[in-house]
Amino acid sequence: MKKPLLYIVMILLSCCTQQENKTASSTQSLGDISESLITVEQLQGKTAIELRLLRNEIFARKGYVFKDVILNDYFLKKNWYKPNEQKEIILTDIEKQNIELIKKVEKQYAANSTQKTAKSSNCLNKTIKKLKPEFAKSDFDFLGRYRIFSKELKDFLKSIDINDLNTDEDGYVFSKTYYLKRNWDLDHIKDDECEDEIFLRYDDENKWISIQINNCSLYREKGEEDQISEQSIIIQFIIENNCSYKFHKVTVAG
Repeated sequence: MKKPLLYIVMILLSCCTQQENKTASSTQSLGDISESLITVEQLQGKTAIELRLLRNEIFARKGYVFKDVILNDYFLKKNWYKPNEQKEIILTDIEKQNIELIKKVEKQYAANSTQKTAKSSNCLNKTIKKLKPEFAKSDFDFLGRYRIFSKELKDFLKSIDINDLNTDEDGYVFSKTYYLKRNWDLDHIKDDECEDEIFLRYDDENKWISIQINNCSLYREKGEEDQISEQSIIIQFIIENNCSYKFHKVTVAG
């Protein structure tokens, strides 16, 4: 089972769910953006996700069929959304202007995120430079039974490129996918056909860094069709004033 960028999809879907009522309220406060022009002031304070949903709602209300899994999942929850592949999407001049304005604000948001990334990357760079050699020598005793992922963790740290940051609203994300051959300690899991993930997140504001392993297994149980088990192991470190790190805790879900 392919799960590219699983974490990013999960986070965005989670954000969409958490902000659904807020976004609906925000949309109502703007009035019908297909009928009247909106202003920059009306868009201030909205998150990148809210702006994206707001822009695409114009298309959704016309029956546009989204190929993007996040947008598709979000709008399918709306009672008014009636996707129609056969329907021609025609935008009015007001809708075109509103879309362009939202895009302009989104670009500004992206520019601000880039500035934030550049500002925080110095300490992040120092921290990762310390993590790499120390992880290479580490026995990972603090992981307990999850030391089985030691090799993958070491390989992952080696692969991180400080110049290649993916930015989200909460932190800075490094992603790399591995096929992990060692799974949970369960007798009925014999093969690993799922695509597992390891990624690192850095939060400059709250001063922490975490490495997360999303581990899944595809198996059969009692003759039933293929089942999927998923597990997330989150290793969290606190970033100190000198950009060094201190182990904080391991959290396991699934």
